[in-house]
Amino acid sequence: MWLSVLLSSLLFTAGTAASDAVCGNWGPNRPYSDSCDPKCNTTMVQVLAKPGPGTISKYSQNVTAATWIECMKICFADGKCATVYFLEATKQCTKYWMSALTFLNRTEESEGHRIAIKIPLSKRSCSLTTEQLLHNQYYMYYPYVFTFMKRIYIGIRTSPKYYAITSFKDDLETYMPYDLSCPKSQLTSWAERRATDNSSVCYSHIVAPGITQLEAKELCELQGMKLLIERYEGMIPMPDTQRLSQSVLLTTPFEPDFGFVGIEDVRTWFGLERDPVDRTWKWSETSFIYMGFSGNPPMTWAPGEPKEVNNCAYLQRNDATVAKWPGYAFFSAPCNSTDVGGFSCGSVTQSARGIPTWNSLVAEYGHNQTCCVPDAETRIQWRGVM
Repeated sequence: MWLSVLLSSLLFTAGTAASDAVCGNWGPNRPYSDSCDPKCNTTMVQVLAKPGPGTISKYSQNVTAATWIECMKICFADGKCATVYFLEATKQCTKYWMSALTFLNRTEESEGHRIAIKIPLSKRSCSLTTEQLLHNQYYMYYPYVFTFMKRIYIGIRTSPKYYAITSFKDDLETYMPYDLSCPKSQLTSWAERRATDNSSVCYSHIVAPGITQLEAKELCELQGMKLLIERYEGMIPMPDTQRLSQSVLLTTPFEPDFGFVGIEDVRTWFGLERDPVDRTWKWSETSFIYMGFSGNPPMTWAPGEPKEVNNCAYLQRNDATVAKWPGYAFFSAPCNSTDVGGFSCGSVTQSARGIPTWNSLVAEYGHNQTCCVPDAETRIQWRGVM
């Protein structure tokens, strides 16, 4: 009953809302008088933005909607829809599943881009303002929104240029025994993970044609990460059409065909920069754990590199000038170069970063600690039986 009342009462455009509206009509002036009413425990938070770098279009669906209000209503009623995008000029309405949108480019009202993020609210978050909801906040997603894995929650951060939505998962080993303590949208380095829980490195490779090094650095930092370094623990995945996802070891000296052999060429920004003071090349983050190296890991420059005039560097696989092993090399470039296909971020694990745990979100939302997935079901799912 409350759902039909809410949907039929969406009479505002972005930027206005009646103070006595049901659930504020999802307007910007939060908290509403009924924000913490149980009928409002899932809301749509509107932002002026468009899909940004790393968008995975295969996890989206275009639908017919004559207005932005209708577009939002369609997403709200769809349990799989996590975010929805509407372009006023063409009446394009696109639903996105969870993790399909990581970065949203902020826009101006006059540009006609609109996005709404579906957010389940707790007794704490229901009293926050719109600005507070969008920065350094974490939300339990399942069972309120359909997810590929059930013990999933999201974090949202805001910068002057972007909104960032990161998917996290329960990092208990009983739930995810082979992919511990990294966000769902990032991959765990397994090599050192097998030796000690606290030495894994999380990494994320984002396809973003035309991005500059400064933009790439900002997006990494917005996820709590830094541009990646060479030969960190484990594996570097490289791209399919959407993201860098096929895994190959970079640090296996006994196999000359390892590297990026057989995978499409790519240029991706790494955290290798020239120091503006002493003019030496340095890694952006030396606290990551390296396989087989003490101190700074090596810099695998291509022949003739680095150029004196350049201050940033990207990794390129299988350039014609690069030796067969390791199958990649670094090339220097201006930091504002747009001749790059993406960027690579790394960080310590989510537990080491102080990310709230699944259990803390379960408690905040008033569930018990075994919420949503019985242990037996979890183990069966992970083995691929279900």
